[in-house]
Amino acid sequence: METMNNKLLQSFRVLDLAGYIAGAYCSGLLADLGADVIKVESFDGDGFRALAGFETWNRSKRGIAVNLQHQEGKDIIYEISKISDCVVQNYRYGVAEKLSVDYESILKYNKTITYCTINAYGTTGPYNKTPGFDPLFQAMSGSMVYQSENEDRPAFMRVALSDYTAALLGAWSVCLGLFDRSKTGKPHNVETCLMNTIMAVQAAEFFFIDHKPWELESTHDNLGINEYKHLYQCSDSWIYLDALNQENFNLIKSSTNSSSQEDFIKHLSTIESNKVIELVRKYDGFCEKVSTTKQLMENQFLADHSMQISVMSPTYGEIKQSVHPAIIDNKHLQTSKAAPQLGEDTDTVLRELGYLETDIIKLRNGRVIL
Repeated sequence: METMNNKLLQSFRVLDLAGYIAGAYCSGLLADLGADVIKVESFDGDGFRALAGFETWNRSKRGIAVNLQHQEGKDIIYEISKISDCVVQNYRYGVAEKLSVDYESILKYNKTITYCTINAYGTTGPYNKTPGFDPLFQAMSGSMVYQSENEDRPAFMRVALSDYTAALLGAWSVCLGLFDRSKTGKPHNVETCLMNTIMAVQAAEFFFIDHKPWELESTHDNLGINEYKHLYQCSDSWIYLDALNQENFNLIKSSTNSSSQEDFIKHLSTIESNKVIELVRKYDGFCEKVSTTKQLMENQFLADHSMQISVMSPTYGEIKQSVHPAIIDNKHLQTSKAAPQLGEDTDTVLRELGYLETDIIKLRNGRVIL
């Protein structure tokens, strides 16, 4: 599949005050779509700079390092906001107001801004001042119990589901705000929180509280819902088998001359996964081999669908990343550059704002910029 230059949002500028995963990936998605995203960091940098994921969450952005404790630092933010279409931030509750970069403060300088806030528990309610991160939301939302064998043994999910979901919903909300602005000229203050998003992806589970579906009538564990929607170990790897229904599963089991579930499990452990996959598909079921991340990167599917790109990083050299998840006009979006080094574009951005070289030197000597 071909790639295309990411120009859909090329006329938009994003003032990125966010860090970590949710906020950084939200603005990163907009950068992938062509927006000029200016990432603002403190002199210490994004708290997740040391993580490899930083390179993906912040690719295609420009980066500046500004001390927002100085009024001159705030003034730089205000100048950028004047020429920006949206702001993305995920400060803890009250920090944006303390720094005077909250919605009301930015609105004074840009009357049509779309301002996106991503936080832990929302800006209202008893938890609004409580900081949080993904495992806490997994625990509170019930997802740890749902993923586990039983309530007495909750399971931790390593993928930061609430962060990535909040980022996607945040980017979607920004695009909605910008679309409406194009019709009405109105500003928008959009918000999502990690707790809300992890609950949103579990919407069906709330229905289960009073209405137990047939799938859960059987005893289930953390290997599957029931015996015909289950993980099984073959001689060379694990597989996930979905026979669709009990009747199909019984046919599959009978074809292996297994008289019981225990016999079936033992039999599969002696067979290569490819043969089991072929057998299951013969009975119109679904089956796939369980892969490690390394095996996934070597999978022909990624090459056939152009799901992998290479980006040159000053920190790591050539790195492989997944492409933006959207396919537009049968083409993947092309990533233009690696994540910025700390303060990499500070001087360039200030010059674009009209600052003179003498101004930049003075700001740097005064510890306003890095």
